[in-house]
Amino acid sequence: MPLNDMKEHYSDIAGYFSETLCITWCEGLTLDEVAVVFGSGPDTGLRYDLVEAENAGHEAREEAGGVACSAIAGQLGSWLVVVEPDYGDTGSDHETLRALSAKGKALNVYSGVNSHSLDYYVNAQPLTVLQFIEWGEEPFHRQGEQPHLLDDLVGDFSASGPRTSRRSRWRWPSG
Repeated sequence: MPLNDMKEHYSDIAGYFSETLCITWCEGLTLDEVAVVFGSGPDTGLRYDLVEAENAGHEAREEAGGVACSAIAGQLGSWLVVVEPDYGDTGSDHETLRALSAKGKALNVYSGVNSHSLDYYVNAQPLTVLQFIEWGEEPFHRQGEQPHLLDDLVGDFSASGPRTSRRSRWRWPSG
């Protein structure tokens, strides 16, 4: 792909996240089971390609008075990934993460205007919940059974900014 085409492609993707980013990964559930957790299902959810999903999401949002009401889901290796464009945040809800991880694992990354978090659940239990506060000695408000479990993944967020660590050798812990 030529460089100009790649730049345009990634600009289009970035457009899905005008002011928020909510991406959820889960392992252990089928696409239909995940759809039910997100408030849809085999009878009510629609199957679209990316362009159709984008168009339908914009139309549904206008009909719902600006309420986010679409998500794009698909398989990525052993994980099922749900992307919620345009102010979607269902995947960041703790009850949603409990349900998504009931038979395995769930990870959510959320970044909004005033909130940034990373949540990792295994077997319906929050192992690590990180809410970003600010750069400094301890940039996260930490919760969960193992609040430092993902430290090697998130790196060192010191006053000078983030530094990555051993990501290339990272393996998702099971708890």
